[in-house]
Amino acid sequence: MNPGKMILLGLAVVLAACAGPDPAPAKPAVLEAITLSERQVRLSWPAAAHARAYEIERSTAGGAYEPLAQGAATAYVDSTVAADQRYSYRVRALNWGGASGWAESGAVITPPKPTPRAHLEGVFGTARSWPLVATHAVLLPDGTLMSWYSQDAIGNHRDNTDPIYHTGTRVDLWNPRTLEHRPANNSTTDLLCVGHVVLSDGRLFAAGGNLGGTNGSDHTNYYDPARGAWARGPDMAAGRWYPTLTLLPNEEVLITGGSDAQGKDNPAPEVLQRDGTLRLLSNARTDTWDLNHWYPWMFVTPTGRVFHAGSSNRLRFLEPAGQGAWGEGYPRDGKNRWYGSAVMYQAGKILVIGGGGPDATTTLLDVSADGEPGVRPGPSMRFGRTHFDATLLADGRVFVNGGNDGEKFSDEATVYDSEIWDPQSNAWAPGARASVPRNYHSTALLLPDGTVWTAGGGGCGEGCGVNHPNYEIYYPPYLFEPDGSGRYARRPSLTGAPRTLGYGQRFTLQSPDAPSIASVSLVALGAATHGFNMNQRFMKLTLEGKGSATLEVRAPASPNLAPPGFYLLFILDGRGVPSVGEIARLE
Repeated sequence: MNPGKMILLGLAVVLAACAGPDPAPAKPAVLEAITLSERQVRLSWPAAAHARAYEIERSTAGGAYEPLAQGAATAYVDSTVAADQRYSYRVRALNWGGASGWAESGAVITPPKPTPRAHLEGVFGTARSWPLVATHAVLLPDGTLMSWYSQDAIGNHRDNTDPIYHTGTRVDLWNPRTLEHRPANNSTTDLLCVGHVVLSDGRLFAAGGNLGGTNGSDHTNYYDPARGAWARGPDMAAGRWYPTLTLLPNEEVLITGGSDAQGKDNPAPEVLQRDGTLRLLSNARTDTWDLNHWYPWMFVTPTGRVFHAGSSNRLRFLEPAGQGAWGEGYPRDGKNRWYGSAVMYQAGKILVIGGGGPDATTTLLDVSADGEPGVRPGPSMRFGRTHFDATLLADGRVFVNGGNDGEKFSDEATVYDSEIWDPQSNAWAPGARASVPRNYHSTALLLPDGTVWTAGGGGCGEGCGVNHPNYEIYYPPYLFEPDGSGRYARRPSLTGAPRTLGYGQRFTLQSPDAPSIASVSLVALGAATHGFNMNQRFMKLTLEGKGSATLEVRAPASPNLAPPGFYLLFILDGRGVPSVGEIARLE
């Protein structure tokens, strides 16, 4: 007989000896599975009515469920797991009269086994399949990750100008906690090469789209996570293919760049106003200077203006109010950094990275005040990169992965080694080595657990050798013990946080680890494509006081520093280890 069944039989005999009959046990309401390390998964569930004991079963790599444990507690740590493996769990309640139905956890993946340099470089997990080539990706306020490519999964008809191929988009929603996928398809617009951003009310807003070649759609679209539905927004004055969307301090959205329905530069920015209508910035045309209209790098500054950092060489401030106005132009570094990237790593401070043919150099910009921007050379990376991704981590460092020599649909000269830039030391450090090329049409996002999801690359149709419908999870160095012991770090626990934060507000966080906490950070939910994350920004908050189990923290003083919207909130201990992030709305 199966040993697990023998134990269950013995347990049933004991329960039967208990005095008095029991009503049928209720099914546990929910089962939560959380990985603690590559060797442990913690299970917990609320007590079920009339339960005298619980039975737990486990599935490995999608196989059949097998008995794991029995007992009266409502929590269990599975210490028999292997590193970098997928598991699913289920639990049911027992009493003398029988068993309830099963409550299932969904799947979890244990972290990979640490390397001796994990505390310095981090570690990539195994590459796993994804439903499509993830070229566009957004972290939504409910914690799910939305991704898409085009009407199909790999771009069979991306360049065909026949309208029949541009009437919708295959969209995937993924829950990082349960690893479950579900469709959220758009039925009106080919959303390849749109700009997108999470609005301050939690909806996704996307502008533009693909009509084949470089021809851009004039559509706008909303996705409401609460309703699980898409809706068309107002049509723009002209089409946009490769536009950038920027969330403004007054909750409006600036739409810049892109090419129109004929594949020509769209020179007139527009603003999505709070009433849902569009305003043309007719006094801020971009055809009078050398702006690269394909995904320009736009950032809100501490003075409330918007700053153009590239990829072309001309730096300029934009006043987005009224009909708009561009300020005086300034040179950056003499380089056209096409398909490079730029990150605002703290308010008013921008790191410009790589790009071009390719380039390993960086430039540091200071736009904290109006007037001529501060421009100075930054440290060079070890590798030249084009078509890469740059992601802000929970501690404010910048993680760069992927890239190649600039050929769009080629994996030749792929850079597999990642790098990490530290703003405190202004230096690059080597990161872990990925197993899959991440070049043109790749993307990356910071997840609530502090890891980085990296995916995509290719999207050039059936038979193309560079299609990568898969993903890897990167585990940054801060998830490992800093002493080099090769162990995952114990993470501080954030047990209570406000759902909304007001500007300048002093608020309280609950944590049993409060005395050890050294900093608190906000990272805006990412919205990334084509090497540029349009929404990410980092803010280190002021930690004003600590109790035995509470932290007193000050929110950003102004929407110019952090526009209204949704942010990941992390607490970090004195070793630099972050908690799992909570999503909060800044308003």
